Parts: sequence; structure tokens; C-alpha cells
Amino acid sequence: MNGLFVTFDALDGVGKTTLVKGLANRVARIGMDTPGRELRALSPAVLAGIGLNETARCLFYASSVLAQGERARAAADGGGLVLMDRYWE
Repeated sequence: MNGLFVTFDALDGVGKTTLVKGLANRVARIGMDTPGRELRALSPAVLAGIGLNETARCLFYASSVLAQGERARAAADGGGLVLMDRYWE
């Protein structure tokens, strides 16, 4: 049986990640956010290195969302209930 993949999309700063974490804890399933645990610590340094170039910043952001979305899709395909704070296909 395939799992379920639910995404929450809204404006920045409205509580998507908080909602996903709370729901994941309540239903004991997988909660994921962007840019993901692996990139979160690196993001400030990468963005500082990119500087103010908005196109480059958007491309970094997009790549992190796509990578995390791939992980979420794989977890759902493996039968998990996955909640994620954004997704791009």
C-alpha cells in the first residue's frame, strides 16, 4: 500500500512548518520542512556567499525544495504518511 503525501503551501512566515511539526507529532508520522535538516545549517553561509543576487537566491531555494520534495515523495511511496511544509513537482 502506498502512503499519503500532504503538503501545506502558504505565504512565508504564516506557520506552515509549525503546523506540520505539530500534526506529525500528533499522528506519529513523518513531518518534513524546507530546506530540510541537511541544508538548514548551511543555508545562511550559502546565502551570504550568493549575496544579493535574487535569481541565484531563488535558484538555491528552488533546488532545496525540489530535493526535499524528492525525499518526501520516496517516503510516501514507501508507505509513510508524510506532511511537508511546501512542495514543487
